[in-house]
Amino acid sequence: MDGSTWTPNTGTRLHKEFGKIKGVSSVPNLYLLRWFKWLLWDRIKKIRPLYHIDYHKEATREFLQREYGWQWYGGHHMENRTAYFANNYWLPKKFGIDLRACEYAALVRSGQVSREDALREVSLPASFDMGILNEIKKRLRLSDEQFEKIMAAPNATYADYQTHKKLFEKLKPVFYFLYKANMVPRSFYTKFTAKYA
Repeated sequence: MDGSTWTPNTGTRLHKEFGKIKGVSSVPNLYLLRWFKWLLWDRIKKIRPLYHIDYHKEATREFLQREYGWQWYGGHHMENRTAYFANNYWLPKKFGIDLRACEYAALVRSGQVSREDALREVSLPASFDMGILNEIKKRLRLSDEQFEKIMAAPNATYADYQTHKKLFEKLKPVFYFLYKANMVPRSFYTKFTAKYA
């Protein structure tokens, strides 16, 4: 095996290269060999209820509002301010990625939204509260100049860092078996074993 793809603790290594905050090394990591042990020996399974039910987004939203007084927060994962920043500012402006396309594609496939309506919604700019941008800069201890320098820097991808991706590609037959045995979801098999240009 290529040793460069077998190095654990990628997050800690990235923080060592780019981060400044102390205490990150204490964050627990699930190492690959332990994960395989959980899957193959311990037979620990993740249960994903939404994979097995006919989920209707609007009906669910109405139920939560009626029964629990829940309030819509404006988008997928937008209840979290960091995710709100990443989805509505960082990814679109830095990488040209609009995650709303994934959400609307799922709604189109399930017949909950027409393709035309989905395309119209995604063509509108995502809403963004600039106060959250200031909060993110403050949390990360970045000046306006430092933040703009990051935004203007050349984009990197997962391929620029050591990950398990190449190993997963080599182990594609193993993950195919795990997928067929219902031990990993099809989305995992498809996403992590495919070779990208």
